[in-house]
Amino acid sequence: MPYVKQKVRDEYEKFIEVIISSAPNMALGTLNYIISRLIWSAFNGTPTYDHGNNLRGVLKCVSDEFYRRKMVPLEQDAIDRNGDLPEA
Repeated sequence: MPYVKQKVRDEYEKFIEVIISSAPNMALGTLNYIISRLIWSAFNGTPTYDHGNNLRGVLKCVSDEFYRRKMVPLEQDAIDRNGDLPEA
């Protein structure tokens, strides 16, 4: 879950803003590269199966949170506009 204390956010926000502002319409391959560098660097600091497995969990949670917060509302809007499956 991305909800960390404000003090922690403040430490990293300037770096995140540099990335966002330098590429407001970032290509998805570039985003993949940035995420990969961060995850691989975190893994290389502790290259064990357990740590790698935990990092996979982080990626899964990021994916789940993105889906829940950003995609579900879009899907609900489509259901509201177009109707649900009859079996639902």
